Amino acid sequence: MKKCFLLAAGLLFYAGCSGGGGQPASPRLNLPPTAIRAHRPASQAAMAGTYFALGDSIVIGLGLAPSESYPSLIGTAENYNAQNLGVSGATTQNVVTSQFPLVVGPCALGTTGIGGNDASQILVGNETLSTFTNNIQGIVHTVSQRCARSVVTTIINNSFSTENQRYPGWSNEVNTLNSEILKFYYGVVVVDLNTDSRLHNRSYFQSDLIHPNAAGQAAIANDIEARLSHEAVDWTHYGYDESRTSYNPYETVLSQATVPNLKLKWQHYEDKTYYAQPLYVHNVSINGGSKDVLYIVGANYVYAVDPYALDNSQTFSYLWARALSGSGENQQTPVIDVANNTMYFGKRQVKAVLTT
Repeated sequence: MKKCFLLAAGLLFYAGCSGGGGQPASPRLNLPPTAIRAHRPASQAAMAGTYFALGDSIVIGLGLAPSESYPSLIGTAENYNAQNLGVSGATTQNVVTSQFPLVVGPCALGTTGIGGNDASQILVGNETLSTFTNNIQGIVHTVSQRCARSVVTTIINNSFSTENQRYPGWSNEVNTLNSEILKFYYGVVVVDLNTDSRLHNRSYFQSDLIHPNAAGQAAIANDIEARLSHEAVDWTHYGYDESRTSYNPYETVLSQATVPNLKLKWQHYEDKTYYAQPLYVHNVSINGGSKDVLYIVGANYVYAVDPYALDNSQTFSYLWARALSGSGENQQTPVIDVANNTMYFGKRQVKAVLTT
């Protein structure tokens, strides 16, 4: 899923997504998919390199030409060397034992589309929910360590799937597994295919009503591309937009259903006064590399923080810290001009400008 935050006062941060409100309709793109916007720092070799697709028969495009599968469509659009590792009938355990060892980093992109067969195996007693949860967590998070970007898709669940006849209760079980997939929020891009109305239309599926046809595969490719193209959303001034709505229109993860899954990632308290809303900019050139940066502004100082470096530690370290010159104190959220690498402040008595 994309990297995002719900920012709260007092330097108490919860992993979630910038922006708020309900979940807007997924953006729609015309084929071929638009270029993916790089988000997580990666070497040039990785970004120009390989794309690994892990999963089951939907990933390989069973019944179609290899070029019609969604990994092939994404690989062609992005000029990646697409390695489709999907296997018909695969479960998460098969991915762990047979597919995952073939993912060699660093790679540009890794996608995971798995779970339909796990639902079937759980229903017949050959697998448990805890096994699925442990497997999918291990797969997705390790792919995120090996690839510049990691994507996981939900299991397509529509009313006409013939899996419901073969395995009574299959759709309900898929809902349970999808709820586990939708819990991902840190360093992973989650694409909920079930929000795409096209994938609830029989005309996008082959005659078995399980496997997407060429149009269905193109829809999946479009959904992944659309989600990645809005993966990196900068929060550069108070309230996100010019109207100060605090609403991110590209939000596709945070919703009423997913808010209960927010977890405290780290917290830090200082005996100082904070008036400003924290700001966020992705892929900043800093200290000889690229980082996503959280800017914390006090009355007379500003800190640049790598929020992801604090995931497993309470140690609070700064990428840099600057004192604000001029008399008076800053009581407003600054504005970041990303194009010119400049942050503007308005102090009570004089203006202060800090250029990095």
